[in-house]
Parts: sequence; structure tokens; C-alpha cells
Amino acid sequence: FFSLLQCYSSHGVDTTTTSNDVASSIYSKTRNPSLCANVLKSRGNPELKVLATYTLKLTCTNAKKYLNLAKSLAATTTNSQVKN
Repeated sequence: FFSLLQCYSSHGVDTTTTSNDVASSIYSKTRNPSLCANVLKSRGNPELKVLATYTLKLTCTNAKKYLNLAKSLAATTTNSQVKN
């Protein structure tokens, strides 16, 4: 997702193009175009500001989820190397 955000800022996406062109011009420049395309298309709104906000919120939500999972796994592990 960070490559998507970098794409927003460094590749100068033209927001005057059609909605499909905006999304296409973004995800085609990322490391994982198919994942990016699925995420952007799932939102349904092609406006660049909306897509950026959605992407940031999704990234934050996923980061919190995986941090909590890591903490939970670390707390319940029986592996002494992980606990230290």
C-alpha cells in the first residue's frame, strides 16, 4: 500500500481523466497491480482523494489487526526464545 501512496504523490496522476483511467494509472505503477486493482475497484469511487483516504484507513486497520495478532501470539507462545 505504501507503493500506492508513493504513486499518488510521485507519478502525477491526472485526475481529469475518466474514472477507470485514474485507477488504472495508479495500480499499474505499483508492485502488486492485481491486489491494488482489487482494492481500488472495491471502493467504487474513482476520485483520487477518496481512494487515498480509503487506502490509508485500510492500511491502518490492517496494521492494528496484525499488531494485535503478533502481541497475542507472543503472549501465548511456549517458545522461550520468542518470549525474551
